[in-house]
Amino acid sequence: MRINSNNEWGRLKSVVVGSATNANWPSDDPVFAEEAKKTTWTATPVPGGPVPQWIIDEANEDLEILADTLTKLKISVYRPKDLDFVKLGGMYNYCPRDRLIIAGKTVIVPNMMYPCRNMEEVALDAVLDAAEHYVYMPRDQGMIMDAANVCRMNDRWLF
Repeated sequence: MRINSNNEWGRLKSVVVGSATNANWPSDDPVFAEEAKKTTWTATPVPGGPVPQWIIDEANEDLEILADTLTKLKISVYRPKDLDFVKLGGMYNYCPRDRLIIAGKTVIVPNMMYPCRNMEEVALDAVLDAAEHYVYMPRDQGMIMDAANVCRMNDRWLF
């Protein structure tokens, strides 16, 4: 794998497709718990604990179709390593685009709103290992960001 990307519209050569395996609604993340208190949804309780297996199976089936389609288009597909999010108190590997920003040959690892999601970078170590450089956003300065909220336009970014 080579890391080198600066925008959202260049030819897609490789991609990480997520996985729903071991998905979990965290019960120990204080930010997740605080946000759950703010919901206006009342039809069902706020989810907590392991995601039901039938939902994981359905999501993984769709992700496999996506990965197979991309592979048929000659795009290299990488998958995150499975982590036991239930045991670790994490969330999931469903959205790897949330976790890393590729800026040229550098990978930027932002801190996400939910601290429990920061462990997901461990499942993406192949991407980090392939980068010439990587930079971690310091949580102690209160900065948070989902990488998926960044639109890279060469030397400019929209957030």
